[in-house]
Amino acid sequence: MLGMRRKNLIIPLLLTVLSWLLDLSIAFWVFLSLGSVGTAISLSAIVIVYLLAGAIQYLPIGVIPGEAGLTEIIMTTLFTLMGNSQSIGIFAIATVLIRSLTFWVKLLISGAVVQLIGIKNLIPPQTAQPPISVTPSK
Repeated sequence: MLGMRRKNLIIPLLLTVLSWLLDLSIAFWVFLSLGSVGTAISLSAIVIVYLLAGAIQYLPIGVIPGEAGLTEIIMTTLFTLMGNSQSIGIFAIATVLIRSLTFWVKLLISGAVVQLIGIKNLIPPQTAQPPISVTPSK
């Protein structure tokens, strides 16, 4: 079944990769704006930490959506371990900025869109099916 529709996966796969690269670019631009790329942390460390933090987000560890709090702690710790350990304040600020831009802003924008458009317009109506009647067997 997948063999027939393999072409249908190309665009979603490319859009997923583009989305991940744009999220990663946010992390890079945050560190660049703080003047920390090359001094406190390298680009390869940013990529590795972002990959690990992203993978951890998808593990069913807790019941908090987006693993808010846990991801920030893990990102700050990994940045500190992979970068200059004396720059923990910069790493904490960068983590909060990165998470604000990649999670919280998306959440607020999507919530506002749902409120404006309305949930009824986003979910297609389901066709009503007749109730199933169960007749006792004799």
